[in-house]
Amino acid sequence: MTTTSPCPMTRAAWLLDDKLLPPHPVALDFDDNRLNIFQNAFPIMSEFGFTGTVFTVTDLADGQPLPRMDQFPAMRWDQLLKLQDAGWCIAPHTRTHRFLTEISLTEVRQEMDHSYQRVRQMTGEDTPYFAYPAGLWNEDLETIAKQIFRTTRHWFLAENPPVTHDTSPYRLPSINITMDMTMPAFETLMQV
Repeated sequence: MTTTSPCPMTRAAWLLDDKLLPPHPVALDFDDNRLNIFQNAFPIMSEFGFTGTVFTVTDLADGQPLPRMDQFPAMRWDQLLKLQDAGWCIAPHTRTHRFLTEISLTEVRQEMDHSYQRVRQMTGEDTPYFAYPAGLWNEDLETIAKQIFRTTRHWFLAENPPVTHDTSPYRLPSINITMDMTMPAFETLMQV
């Protein structure tokens, strides 16, 4: 039996501060504050008492159109705050979802820091937990992330081992579940 869903703050407290997690936890994270999270995942998860984390592209939440991000409508702050009121965590995922490995380190810092500050401003919560856009990572990005965030999630790993106390808090593994994943494959993941 799997239980869910520790927010990044709870995961960080377990990993870094030896706090307890519920048995068999599964973290349900959603990237890019897409509106379908609010319309589809939120009501279904609420029915089962589950919450999740939305890693938020802050310019999208502010209503700004962004290149490569117009395929799916985005949640705005009013919807994100409704999720927060229901126990969800709203966390930073950059300002504009630029590929961080393709921009200057000054721009990387601005993308990370702006999103962190904007999420804190809008939610009233300090959420120093970050997810790398598109799973793109390198050591320079991690160096900057360590100066701003307490943990970072990285889904584009060759392997996705379980998180243990030996796991780097700046490379927390994650499995990217897309609309192409079959239900049997998903059920197998949930039984691990």
